[in-house]
Amino acid sequence: MIDAIIPVQEIKRRGMTAVDSGLRQHGTVTIVRNNRPAYVVLTPDDYEEMAQAADEARVARALSDWREGRCKVTTVDKLMREATSDE
Repeated sequence: MIDAIIPVQEIKRRGMTAVDSGLRQHGTVTIVRNNRPAYVVLTPDDYEEMAQAADEARVARALSDWREGRCKVTTVDKLMREATSDE
């Protein structure tokens, strides 16, 4: 589905009615200012889906780092000593 594209002038003229209409018809609204995308409006469900996907991607990267040996095991005390040492 293609985003609804609404100029900021349309928002000024019609207010949230323009956004609500775009969300109903397209699911996502891109608000354009000076011929450039300025804002993207999502439904709460779409936002949650996007946030969940981002969380899953972060976990997958962390697991990959762990498997590839790019992580080290330490304790909070050891980490604090390293962070506060003058070396």
